[in-house]
Amino acid sequence: MGFTLRNAEWLKQRILEKRGNLTLEELDKLIEDKKRGYSGFLSDEGALRILCHELLIPLGEGRILSDETPIKNLVAGLNDVSVAGRVVAAWPPKQFTKEDGSPGSLTRFVLADKTGMVTCAAWNRNEPALMKTEELTGKLVKINHGYTKTSRGGEVELHVGDRGLITISPKDLDEKDYPKIEETIQSVDEIDEKLSRVNLQLTLKSNPTLTKFPRDDGEGLVSKVKAADETGEITVVAWDEEAENLSKASIGDKIRIINGRLRKGLNNSLEVHITKTSLLTPLGKEECKSKPYTPIAHLNSGLRNIQLKAKVVSVKRLEEPASGKLRMVQLLLGDETGLIPATAWGEKPVEVKELTVGDTLTLIDVDVVERSGYPRLALRSYTKVSVEKNEEAKLPKPLRLSEIKGWEGLITVEGTLSSHPEVRDVKTSRGEAVKLTRIILREEEVEAEVTLWRGLAEEGARLKMGDRVRLIGVKPESKIGGRWRLTGLTLTRIEVFNDGERGKMIRGRPFHLGSYTITESGL
Repeated sequence: MGFTLRNAEWLKQRILEKRGNLTLEELDKLIEDKKRGYSGFLSDEGALRILCHELLIPLGEGRILSDETPIKNLVAGLNDVSVAGRVVAAWPPKQFTKEDGSPGSLTRFVLADKTGMVTCAAWNRNEPALMKTEELTGKLVKINHGYTKTSRGGEVELHVGDRGLITISPKDLDEKDYPKIEETIQSVDEIDEKLSRVNLQLTLKSNPTLTKFPRDDGEGLVSKVKAADETGEITVVAWDEEAENLSKASIGDKIRIINGRLRKGLNNSLEVHITKTSLLTPLGKEECKSKPYTPIAHLNSGLRNIQLKAKVVSVKRLEEPASGKLRMVQLLLGDETGLIPATAWGEKPVEVKELTVGDTLTLIDVDVVERSGYPRLALRSYTKVSVEKNEEAKLPKPLRLSEIKGWEGLITVEGTLSSHPEVRDVKTSRGEAVKLTRIILREEEVEAEVTLWRGLAEEGARLKMGDRVRLIGVKPESKIGGRWRLTGLTLTRIEVFNDGERGKMIRGRPFHLGSYTITESGL
């Protein structure tokens, strides 16, 4: 991994121009003397760079071609290697005494370029160049004449000894050529067992545990916690000093892990371990406020830690028959892009039991799960809920029957009943007797058949031929003979406009949401 000849020749020319009393033969001898002084570990360019420094000859800006090795190409055993990148993590310097009694120092940091990351160790005379670690993080660094070796964990490390050179914020490096710290953060769904080290930003889903255990050199500490980002969940395990740091966090806190180590845990599931070569940074609970709201139309099952703002379109509360205790609350939420059901159980129903149709709901760290082939919001114990009253509604516009595609998810449609409702008592596959109502909606020359079940079927049975109906939250099932088949859900809303008069309710009091009026059926 040597340097280019073109660089060395340019440096020679630079020295001869600035030191006119120096001949080419004398310069070649100085180069060989310098290389012998470094026991053969120095290249021609390396020797010329040192001579330029000793002779006080400026190298100029942007003139020398760089020959940095991409981090992904580093292997153990290289004796003279140059690397450039951005410092994404740094540890405080450590002082120690060498075998000969002289003082020594070590600063460790993690360097990243567009190809990967590597842990670096700067020894002795290079340590003062690294300033304070809090000032070093985020800066561009160039390392010349480094060497690589295998760490105790079996990974490649880049070391900078007395022969090496570290330059902070070199002028010949361009900021845009190196990833910013946040650009090195991976998502949970991107990591697999092929990776050894990862950077993650996560939200804690439980309170960390802290356990002491005996070991040969005394007592160790380990802390475990479930954490997640928008794409998935993973177990975080911290050891010793980092275990103490992690145990101070609590459910809902956000953390950043740099250089975490991936290992397999129980059931071969991946865990991220925070060791002495990893960096744990608490971000607090306020970090999530800067995250934008996710439109409902962009929600897919499997997403986690979503921040959402939506209108309550309908509410259903389920209580335990014996005690009357609130067991679960189901919601239909909407924004201007779409509709989605939401479920709260466990302790959450108590927080949302006072919700009414028309409230504006803000959810922080809510997860998206799949049920019956459609996404649904799951309000977890760590989900933060806030409610605002009397805000203007932003709900999706009704689709014309001719505009239905089938992949939209839950939709709102309008039409006129072209016949009387068909009401039947049927049995489900589990033998349960339920009421079913079918209605036919017509708009111009297009028709749709809508099936309503249970309590919604009773509402549908009260409709009359000729009623102008809006259905909020129905599911497209199939299209047969040019006619869509739609199914109403428990939370589907029915609104009737008779004789062109908007807002004549089937039952329940009306809630005026901007340009829409929604019934409170299904409570």
